[in-house]
Amino acid sequence: MKINVIIGGQTFAATLEDNKTANVFLQMLPLTIKMDDVNSNEKYAVLPSVIKNETASKIGSIQAGDIMCYDEAGLVLFYETFPTSYSYVPIGHIDDTEGLLEVIGSGDIDVQFSGQINDN
Repeated sequence: MKINVIIGGQTFAATLEDNKTANVFLQMLPLTIKMDDVNSNEKYAVLPSVIKNETASKIGSIQAGDIMCYDEAGLVLFYETFPTSYSYVPIGHIDDTEGLLEVIGSGDIDVQFSGQINDN
């Protein structure tokens, strides 16, 4: 399943995982949320309700464009690739991250997640 992630007027297609947490997140869309910059590699926001329905696991490596659930209601959008020892539940991934770093910037931003789009 695909959704749109809109940052600074630029639209990125993202593919959602086939799991319960991603399905709960999908039910919240459309959603525009202020995301705080954390560690100069991710944007983070607390969602209005709990979305985690699976046990988080150690991912090992984060890829730029990963969309993850941290704790029970934390939404994380990563814009750098790096190793990690933290545990997450994968929600999805931005399909093509070209231009992501440029529009995401270093400060807090508003990100819009819009519902299902066609795979075609």
